[in-house]
Amino acid sequence: MGSDKAKLWGGGFSEGMHPALAVISESLEQDMPLADADLRGSAAYARALERCGVLKADEAERLATGLLALREE
Repeated sequence: MGSDKAKLWGGGFSEGMHPALAVISESLEQDMPLADADLRGSAAYARALERCGVLKADEAERLATGLLALREE
């Protein structure tokens, strides 16, 4: 099932990966181009949740900063 280079999970186990996890793991190459938009959108959503009172300012800032830091990585 696909190459080992983009596996989500592997090594150190006596049994192979469950087929459902193998499918998720194999989708990583297709998912990675979406990561940038997803992380930026989630950061913007954290700020929107602050504006409507669901998150405190420091909570929203920590979330947005953390998400954008992940984007840079």
